[in-house]
Amino acid sequence: MKHPSKSAVWTAVAAAVIIAASTPSGAQQASCTIDIPKPLTFEQWKAEVQTRAERQIYPLIGIKADEVRAALPQVTTADCDAWARVWIAVGDRYFAKAGQELPADRAGADADFLSAWRYYSLARWPTLLSPGKREAWTKAKQAFNEHGKMMDPPANTIRIPFAEGRDIVGILRVPKVSGPVPLLITIGGLDAWSDDMTRRFDALPANGFAYLAVDAPGTGDSPVKGAGEEPDRMFAKLIDWAQAQPGFDKTRIFVHGGSMGGYWSSRLAILEAGRLRGAIDQSGPIDLAFNVDIDAPKSLAPSFYLSDALPSVTFMLGTRPEDTARAWRGMSLRAQGLLGKPTVPMLVVGGARDPLIPNGDLFAMLTSGNAPNEAWIHPMGMHMGRVPGIWRDEELLTKVMLPWLKRQAAAE
Repeated sequence: MKHPSKSAVWTAVAAAVIIAASTPSGAQQASCTIDIPKPLTFEQWKAEVQTRAERQIYPLIGIKADEVRAALPQVTTADCDAWARVWIAVGDRYFAKAGQELPADRAGADADFLSAWRYYSLARWPTLLSPGKREAWTKAKQAFNEHGKMMDPPANTIRIPFAEGRDIVGILRVPKVSGPVPLLITIGGLDAWSDDMTRRFDALPANGFAYLAVDAPGTGDSPVKGAGEEPDRMFAKLIDWAQAQPGFDKTRIFVHGGSMGGYWSSRLAILEAGRLRGAIDQSGPIDLAFNVDIDAPKSLAPSFYLSDALPSVTFMLGTRPEDTARAWRGMSLRAQGLLGKPTVPMLVVGGARDPLIPNGDLFAMLTSGNAPNEAWIHPMGMHMGRVPGIWRDEELLTKVMLPWLKRQAAAE
C-alpha cells in the first residue's frame, strides 16, 4: 500500500490554516502570522480560501462565498489577529441582526445566530494561538449558545468537575422520551470542536439517542492538554459521570471521534472496553500518521490543506516546540503497546483519498482487537470520508453511522 510522504502526512494531519509559535509553557507569543505554503503568494493563498468557500470545502463549509469575496480584500497582512478581526466583524453584524429579530422572528434570529457562529469560528480557526482568536472563540460560544437554545431538544452547555478547579465542558442534547436512552459521546478534532460536533450530530435525538459533544484534549475548553496521562483520566471521569446519570442507559454508551478525536475514540475503545458498547473512529490517526519527521522543511501545494500545523499541534500537546516531534511520535497506539488489544465493536469511517491520514491507520484499527469491526471507506472520499457535495457530514451520520449505532444499541 502506498502512503503519502512523511512530510505530506505531517503537514496535512491537522489541516491547520493559521500558525504561531508557542512559548515553553504552551502560552501564545504576541505575534502570530499566517504561514503561506510555497510556492503561493499571499494573494494566491487568499484565492484558495475563496475557492474553498465556493466549493464548500472545510473549514469554510456553511460560509457564504459572496461574504468571503467581500471580506478577503480587507485581509492585507499575514497576521492572525488581522485575520480574526475581519471575520469577527462579519460575525458581529449577524449577531446584532439576530438580537434585533428576537422575539418577533425566532427562525430568522436562529439562522443569523448560526451564521454569526460560523464566522466567529472561522476567525478563531484552527486554534487559540493569539488574542484575536481567543476573542473570536468567546464570541463563537455566545452565538452558538443562542442557537442551541432554539434547537429541539435544546443544546445545553454542562460542566463536569474534573480536578483542581477544572471542569470538563460539553454540549448535551437529550431526546424528549421516557426512560433511559443510549448516549453517544462525540469528541472533536484539532480544529473542529464541541460546537461543530453538536451541529454534525443534530439528527441523533430524533432517533432516540442523547449525545454529549466535548473538545479533544488540548483544544477548545478542554481542561487538559493532549500529552501525558491526564487525557485518560479526563475521559474516565467523563464515563463515570455518564454512567451515574439516571437518564442514560449505562449499558449503551458509545463514543465517536472525528480526525484527532478519532484517535481518542479508538484509544477509549481499548482502555474503556468494559464500559462502552461501541466506538466510531472517523479518520483518526493511529500509528503511521505519528511516525513522521515533523521537523522536515515543508513546501507543499494546498491541494487539500492550507498551511503548516506544527504550532497548532504543539499547542494541543502542551509541549515546548523542540519537544513536539518526540511527543507526537509517542502518541502512536502501536508504540504504546495498545494496538491489537481487545476493543469494543468498532466502526471505522474514512476516505481512500484522504491526504491527512494514511489508509494504513484505518486498516490498523479495523483489524485490531477481538470484536467484529465494520468499515465504511469511500473510494473517492477525502478526510472524514467526505466527498464534496455528495457525502457531507449529514449523510455520513444518517446513512453510515446512525444505522450502525442502532444495530449495536439493539444487539444483545
